[in-house]
Amino acid sequence: MRTPVSPIAPFKLERYFARWEFSAPYLLCTSDIQGVPMKDLLALADVESCQLWDQLTLGYTETPGHPLLRAEIARL
Repeated sequence: MRTPVSPIAPFKLERYFARWEFSAPYLLCTSDIQGVPMKDLLALADVESCQLWDQLTLGYTETPGHPLLRAEIARL
Protein backbone atom coordinates (compact mmCIF):
# COMPACT_ATOMS: atom_id res chain seq x y z
CA MET A 1 0.00 0.00 0.00
CA ARG A 2 1.33 3.44 -0.90
CA THR A 3 1.78 6.14 1.68
CA PRO A 4 0.01 9.37 0.74
CA VAL A 5 2.41 12.14 -0.22
CA SER A 6 1.99 15.51 1.42
CA PRO A 7 1.83 18.43 -0.97
CA ILE A 8 5.02 20.45 -1.22
CA ALA A 9 4.67 24.11 -0.40
CA PRO A 10 5.58 26.50 -3.23
CA PHE A 11 9.16 27.76 -3.12
CA LYS A 12 9.00 31.42 -2.21
CA LEU A 13 12.02 32.35 -4.31
CA GLU A 14 10.52 30.69 -7.40
CA ARG A 15 7.23 32.49 -6.84
CA TYR A 16 9.14 35.77 -6.55
CA PHE A 17 10.94 35.12 -9.84
CA ALA A 18 7.72 34.04 -11.52
CA ARG A 19 6.26 37.43 -10.67
CA TRP A 20 9.24 39.73 -11.31
CA GLU A 21 11.98 38.03 -13.36
CA PHE A 22 10.84 39.25 -16.76
CA SER A 23 8.91 42.36 -15.77
CA ALA A 24 11.22 44.29 -13.43
CA PRO A 25 13.36 46.92 -15.18
CA TYR A 26 16.48 45.96 -13.18
CA LEU A 27 17.36 42.72 -11.43
CA LEU A 28 20.13 42.99 -8.88
CA CYS A 29 19.94 39.40 -7.71
CA THR A 30 20.58 37.32 -10.84
CA SER A 31 23.33 34.75 -11.13
CA ASP A 32 23.60 35.05 -14.91
CA ILE A 33 24.60 37.81 -17.26
CA GLN A 34 22.44 40.16 -19.23
CA GLY A 35 23.47 39.04 -22.68
CA VAL A 36 24.70 41.41 -25.36
CA PRO A 37 23.89 40.69 -29.01
CA MET A 38 26.99 39.60 -30.90
CA LYS A 39 26.62 42.44 -33.43
CA ASP A 40 26.71 44.99 -30.57
CA LEU A 41 29.78 43.36 -29.07
CA LEU A 42 31.60 43.24 -32.41
CA ALA A 43 30.75 46.90 -33.02
CA LEU A 44 33.21 47.64 -30.19
CA ALA A 45 35.99 45.53 -31.70
CA ASP A 46 38.96 46.77 -33.67
CA VAL A 47 39.63 45.67 -37.26
CA GLU A 48 41.99 42.84 -36.26
CA SER A 49 39.49 41.41 -33.78
CA CYS A 50 36.70 41.53 -36.37
CA GLN A 51 38.91 39.69 -38.87
CA LEU A 52 39.73 37.04 -36.25
CA TRP A 53 36.03 36.63 -35.53
CA ASP A 54 35.19 36.29 -39.23
CA GLN A 55 37.80 33.53 -39.59
CA LEU A 56 36.83 31.74 -36.37
CA THR A 57 36.36 27.98 -36.45
CA LEU A 58 35.08 26.06 -33.46
CA GLY A 59 37.48 23.23 -32.85
CA TYR A 60 40.28 22.09 -30.61
CA THR A 61 43.31 24.28 -29.99
CA GLU A 62 46.68 23.68 -28.41
CA THR A 63 46.61 22.12 -24.94
CA PRO A 64 47.94 25.22 -23.12
CA GLY A 65 45.44 27.42 -24.97
CA HIS A 66 45.35 29.41 -28.19
CA PRO A 67 48.59 31.39 -28.66
CA LEU A 68 46.74 34.66 -29.33
CA LEU A 69 44.66 34.29 -26.17
CA ARG A 70 47.74 33.44 -24.12
CA ALA A 71 49.58 36.47 -25.50
CA GLU A 72 46.67 38.77 -24.60
CA ILE A 73 46.49 37.35 -21.08
CA ALA A 74 50.25 37.75 -20.66
CA ARG A 75 49.93 41.45 -21.55
CA LEU A 76 47.59 42.10 -18.61
